[in-house]
Amino acid sequence: PRTLSVRLRALEEEGVVERCEPGPQGYRLTEKGRHLVPIVDAMRRRVIELDRGKVIRDQARGVYS
Repeated sequence: PRTLSVRLRALEEEGVVERCEPGPQGYRLTEKGRHLVPIVDAMRRRVIELDRGKVIRDQARGVYS
């Protein structure tokens, strides 16, 4: 919980998220945060591709985890 609140606070300071009103602990993306969505999605897709490639290479070598 502390790690999450620290990260949310940092994102808030950078203008990526803002607290929702009313609500005790709600956040939403700002315009700046919405501009980052395609970048984060592309990074996520690339990590999945790389992970799939590693699994395929490991299977080819007979390594199973």
